[in-house]
Amino acid sequence: MSNPFLEASVASADDGASEMRFWKKRAEQLENELRKHACAIPSPPNSGPTSPLLDESLKITQSVSPQAHSAKAGFKLSSQVLTITREGMVHKSLADILMETAGRTDLREPDTPAKGGGEGSAFDVDDKGVRRRSLPDSTILKAAQTSGTGVKMVKEVKRVLSRGNSPTKKKKDKGPPPLDSAFLDRIATVHSLAALRLDKMLHKPFPPTARMGMDYVASAYNDVKNTFHHDPDRFYTCLKNVCAELLPIVRNDPVYARTRSPCYAFGDTHGNYGDVSYFLDNIINFLDLEYTPCNLIFLGDYVDRGPFGLEVLCLLLSLKLSNPTKVTMLRGNHEDPLVNGDVRHYGDAAFQKQCQKMFGTARGNDMWRTINEIFRHFPLCADIDGKIFCCHGGIPRYEGGPDNRLELLRDPKFPHLDIFSTFEPATDASSKQIQMASDLTWSDPKDTEEEAEGYWELNEYGFGNNTRGDGVICFGEKAIDDFCQRYGFQYVFRAHQEKSDGLKLAKSGRVITIFSSSDYEGHRNGAGVLFVNSQGEIRMIMKSPF
Repeated sequence: MSNPFLEASVASADDGASEMRFWKKRAEQLENELRKHACAIPSPPNSGPTSPLLDESLKITQSVSPQAHSAKAGFKLSSQVLTITREGMVHKSLADILMETAGRTDLREPDTPAKGGGEGSAFDVDDKGVRRRSLPDSTILKAAQTSGTGVKMVKEVKRVLSRGNSPTKKKKDKGPPPLDSAFLDRIATVHSLAALRLDKMLHKPFPPTARMGMDYVASAYNDVKNTFHHDPDRFYTCLKNVCAELLPIVRNDPVYARTRSPCYAFGDTHGNYGDVSYFLDNIINFLDLEYTPCNLIFLGDYVDRGPFGLEVLCLLLSLKLSNPTKVTMLRGNHEDPLVNGDVRHYGDAAFQKQCQKMFGTARGNDMWRTINEIFRHFPLCADIDGKIFCCHGGIPRYEGGPDNRLELLRDPKFPHLDIFSTFEPATDASSKQIQMASDLTWSDPKDTEEEAEGYWELNEYGFGNNTRGDGVICFGEKAIDDFCQRYGFQYVFRAHQEKSDGLKLAKSGRVITIFSSSDYEGHRNGAGVLFVNSQGEIRMIMKSPF
């Protein structure tokens, strides 16, 4: 089954003259550089128009470092960009995107503020060809049990399973392969898959609590009006049950997680249920990760500011519960109770306030505490195939001496912290752990390294003070190059900052910022997602606000 999110291809656009030539040339230079996987060598920034997709500090490497990364088993950034607009999906080249955004002044890019198909069908297809779920799982199951086609498909899948896994089969008769996602794409229907969920022959039955949570938010959501019609008691029960079953699972999660490609990487969602559900509806086959041949990693900031933080969490936590090994949820700075409970700063947009408004003060505070206990056990960082470092904010600071930053994070004794947004100096092992958590969730890449002086100047290791406030750091190109060289990374995926297109490249393309919530606080920005495929490509997906 083809998925449009996996089939991004280049379609050129001929518009403009000098700017078009400029950005095409620069895109080619950037792609060549990324293909070499070379460590960046400082050089003067290119002159020319600016684009929200490229950081001002991005430089084009003019020679290859002797300590360049090996291309073997590595990744390259694809020049193919899938853009999603109200009119549908459009395929563009990186040069097209750069040219379209160059010199525009109507795109706002504020950083995160300072700390403080028909009736009876399981799917409907709207007039733009977008598939949307319309019926709850119970209806699908009922249809599957009474559908001749569904029963036939279930019997066929059972037959293949039985032959493919039979210990008594003849040596020469290998038989059909065991059940896998590729086979299901050819044989299965929505009805047969729904019936198979309750069949004991499935290796991993879909947890009923996870299905209940996903079904609840899907049935309560009105995608036309982007609103919810809630039953607060049922919602409370669903979410509490999901958290109760998920907590023992996440308690075993390490502080440093690992996942593999193919993988989709999401940035900040901030309660934007519309964008989250849109992306996942296009990514997940049959609404079940068991039949989806890819992993998902979310870089944090699921709550605060946006209106539907509880609903986003109900969906994502249910997904995590349904398949813990395929879903990685990192901790962002808003997964700290000091932040998501800051009603004085965020007002009604604070997550704690949203819990109280939805469930009442007593039950709301109980739900807020329960979810923050889940947050406490989320990993602080992860990697994809050992080549791409993922975190919410940025890399932890280095201050000289032996560089054992990731060794500390990989140590099973590194604690799951209750809070970390304290920004106090590190004076002992405990405060050093808090500082590392703060750096991973709060820091940002430096925009203009050449102009930094005095208080804002980067130190000898490439780190400096951040405009967010005292105790928060920023990192420059040297810091990234040293970190990637020390640990063998080729890219750093991070979130934490709103970007006009939902994505932004920085530090010679080595750092990619992902922001997955469009029209954030009315700014008309886009939402971005990255896809790391199994062929060693990183593909960009950009969604315009609808």
